[in-house]
Amino acid sequence: MLSDKGTVLIIEDSVSSAEMAMDLLQDAGFDAWHASDVTQGLDYARHHHPALVLMDMFLPFKSGMDTIPVFKNDPELHDIPLIAFTALGLEEERNQLLKQGCDGVITKPIDVAHFAESVENYLRHSTGVAHTISEAKAAAVPNTQSQDAQNALKETIAKLSHDVQGPVRKIHQFCDIMRSSASSDLSQENREWVDRIDRNAQDLLDTLSQNMARLKSL
Repeated sequence: MLSDKGTVLIIEDSVSSAEMAMDLLQDAGFDAWHASDVTQGLDYARHHHPALVLMDMFLPFKSGMDTIPVFKNDPELHDIPLIAFTALGLEEERNQLLKQGCDGVITKPIDVAHFAESVENYLRHSTGVAHTISEAKAAAVPNTQSQDAQNALKETIAKLSHDVQGPVRKIHQFCDIMRSSASSDLSQENREWVDRIDRNAQDLLDTLSQNMARLKSL
């Protein structure tokens, strides 16, 4: 079932960046779909007409810059808000992307605390060029290096948390298998060890989830 907020298509060849963006958007109530190149992205957009497209500018085979006019000149796609998802952060670079036809720009590294809100802000103001919350804050703060460092730290912590969760969930699943499989003739001592490992894995998952919630509120 589609969420009330709609689907965001992320065209991004970096799997880690795409997964982090998808996690943040899904936590905020969006559906998110990932395409690793322009061909996949255009195919998905034409068949499913997402509410908004986030597109990296440096993609394999065909760059995002070259793809902007493809979206904007296609009668099936031109009404979809197209947001550049890029490390190009200078004012003149952002202005160039807007002149090329993008409806907005979200810069990388991802501002974990405001990323989903920025996407929603662009979607809400899709009839014109909207300034994201993170951009407005950056404009108000003269020392952008400090803000960039803080954003980079948030992204690093979020990525580490995301990377750890996968293996920990595998441990959790393995413990369930050990208890329920045909090999459940574990000794009492071994069963207690499995239960202890399982509890520790669950505690770690809970801690990671709580820390991510705190990180988003910063």
